[in-house]
Parts: sequence; structure tokens; C-alpha cells
Amino acid sequence: MRWYKIKIIFQKWWDDGNKQISLINYKDPWTEGTGRIFRIRNNRAKRNSKDTCFDFTIEFGYLIFSYTNFAFNK
Repeated sequence: MRWYKIKIIFQKWWDDGNKQISLINYKDPWTEGTGRIFRIRNNRAKRNSKDTCFDFTIEFGYLIFSYTNFAFNK
């Protein structure tokens, strides 16, 4: 198993650790095969359902912007 260095450019947690936003550089692991990509994705959590976590991610090149809400329907 190979370990890669990732660089956390910015990360903030708030709301007692229930919400998180981050910007991370994944250049080292991605130079070995996956290459550059552009993708927007989320886990499709819905309000007023049993979903308890919402995750939204934008991948642009080697950078990943991520927002997570672990207390989504509380």
C-alpha cells in the first residue's frame, strides 16, 4: 500500500462538528493515473426524509471543494 501526501488548503468545522467545508489538493495521488477531471456531485440527500448527512463536492483538476452537513435533517 502506498501512502500519498495530500495538502489541506482550507478546512473549517462548525455547528458542534456537524458541518464541514474544505479545499484539498490531491495532486500527488492523481499524477499517477487518474489525471485531471471536472466533476460536480452530491449524495442526493433530501429534506424531510431519513437522510441524516448531505455531501456536496466539486472536483476541478487536482483540487476538491467539499461541503458536508452531518446533521442534515435535525
